[in-house]
Amino acid sequence: MRTLLLFIGCWLLAACSTTNEIVLANYATDLEQKYPPVSLFLKQPSEELNKDCAAYDKLPLMRECKVNPIPLQQLVDEAQASGLFEETYYTNSNADYQLSITTTYYLGGKVSELGNAILSGLTLMTLPMKKQILIKTDSLLTWRGIPIAHLQQEIPYTSRTSLTSSSDDPYRNPAKSVISHILNELQGQQSFSEEVLVSKLNSTNYRQDLHLPDELVDFIFDSQTQFRHPFWGTQLRYVHNQFAFDYVDIFIYPVRDWRWDNTTEQLAAESQRVRKDIEFYADRDHFNQLQFNNERTLNLGSGSQARPVAAFDGILTNSAGERLLTHTYLFIKEDKFVKLRATFNITDNDTTPALDGVVAQLINEGVVPKESLFMSELRNKWRADAR
Repeated sequence: MRTLLLFIGCWLLAACSTTNEIVLANYATDLEQKYPPVSLFLKQPSEELNKDCAAYDKLPLMRECKVNPIPLQQLVDEAQASGLFEETYYTNSNADYQLSITTTYYLGGKVSELGNAILSGLTLMTLPMKKQILIKTDSLLTWRGIPIAHLQQEIPYTSRTSLTSSSDDPYRNPAKSVISHILNELQGQQSFSEEVLVSKLNSTNYRQDLHLPDELVDFIFDSQTQFRHPFWGTQLRYVHNQFAFDYVDIFIYPVRDWRWDNTTEQLAAESQRVRKDIEFYADRDHFNQLQFNNERTLNLGSGSQARPVAAFDGILTNSAGERLLTHTYLFIKEDKFVKLRATFNITDNDTTPALDGVVAQLINEGVVPKESLFMSELRNKWRADAR
C-alpha cells in the first residue's frame, strides 16, 4: 500500500511539473536606436482562412481550428517586453507604424493524443494530455496605411494540460513565441529602416540623391540624419574647422503645398512656421527671452543659380543672463526648402558674412534631389482637392 501511494505521489508531482514546449526565434536586442512607436491590432481573418478552418474542423480525431485565440493584450505585452520600440500601443490609430496580426491554432489529432485523453479521464486527469498545435500567423506592418511588410509564418507549439497542472496564463508562451518570430523576420527585412520606408513610399532618398560639398567655407561635414517621415526630410551638421563647439545645421525637406513654385509666398509662410518652432524650443530649453530681428530678403548665388533667400536673426537670453545669437536662412531649390540654422555666443565678431557665404556656396554647389513620386502624387491630390 505504501509503495502504491508513493507511486501515485510521484505521478502527481510529474503532472504538476509538466511544462509546455515553445519555439522562440532569435532577434537582436542591442540596437543603436530603438524602433519608432508601433501599435498592434488583431487582424480579421480572410474568407480563405475561415474556409480553411471550417474544413479542418471536419477532420477526424479531435481536430480543431481556432482563429485569434491569443488575446491582443498578450501580444502587446510581449512586444513591449522585447524592449525594441520607443512605445508599444494597443490599437492606437494615430501611430505611424501599425502591426496587424492574425493567429490561428490548428490543434492536431494523433492516435497517441486520443489515447492520452482517454487515459487521463480514467486516472482522474492526473496524466498530462499532450496537444500538438500549429500556430499560423498572418501579419501586416503598415506606415500610415501603406504596406511595409507582409509576413506569414508557421510555428509549432506543444501544450500539456491535466487536472493537476493548470496555467493562469495559457497564452503567454504562445504570444511570446509569435512575437519573437515576427520580430525576427521584421529585423531580417529591415522593415523599420529609413531605406525600406523610402523604397515603399517612393519618397526622396537623401542619402543617395543629395550631394552637398564636404566643406562649406569654414565648416566641415560631420553627420547626416534622414527622418522617417518624408515631410521632415534630412538634417546635416557641419562643424567649424577650428572651433568644435560651433556648427551649422542644414535641413532639407519638401514644400508641403502643391504651389511649390510660388517662391515669395512659400518663403513667407515657412519663415513664420520656423519662427514658431524656434519659440517652442526656446521655451522648452528654458530661455528667459527670445527677440527676433527684422527679416531680410537676400539674393544669393551666382548666375542662373541665384535665388531669393529669407534670413532673420534672434537673440536668446538664458537664466544666467548669457545671450546667444541665432541665425536662420531659408530658400527653395527644386521642390524643397533648404534651411540653415546656427546659434553662437555673442562676440564682437559679426558671424553674418560667413553664413551668407555658406548659403551662397550651398546654392551654387549643392545638388538637391528632384521631386519624388510620393510628393508628386500627393501634390496632385492637393491640387485636385483645391479646385
